Parts: sequence; C-alpha cells; structure tokens
Amino acid sequence: MKNIYQNFYTTKDFELASILYASKQVLDSSYWENNTCFFVFENIEACEAIIADYFKDSLIMSAKSLMEAIKTIKSILFAR
Repeated sequence: MKNIYQNFYTTKDFELASILYASKQVLDSSYWENNTCFFVFENIEACEAIIADYFKDSLIMSAKSLMEAIKTIKSILFAR
C-alpha cells in the first residue's frame, strides 16, 4: 500500500494517540489495516516534539484533557 500519509504522523499506539490528541494536535483521520487501527495526525514536527517530551518525562498537560482524549480515541477503536 502506498503511504499517502507520509507528511503526517501516524501511530497505532493508543497511549501516544491519546497524548497527541490531548496536546491539541489535529487528528486528520484513522484507518484500519490487518485488524490494527492507525491514527493519523497533522503536523509531524509538532507531534514528534510532543512525543520526545513525553519520553523525556517533561511533557505537561491537564489530566482532564488527557482523560477526554482517551475517551475519544477509545470511541474510535470501539466504533468498528
């Protein structure tokens, strides 16, 4: 399959998708491939910076925003 999302940040990781969504990154789309859901976010540079901060344990965000993001990402997973 040709990667039509090469200028986007794509992840199948539920936690990273939730963190990006809670960080106000735009969720462009999601798609399923081989029973795996992939989340596609705009602005690859911003997404990579947020994830780097997460892994450095320096990312700060609202707990409420994260919980709301988790609910949204779960709803995408279980809507199928």
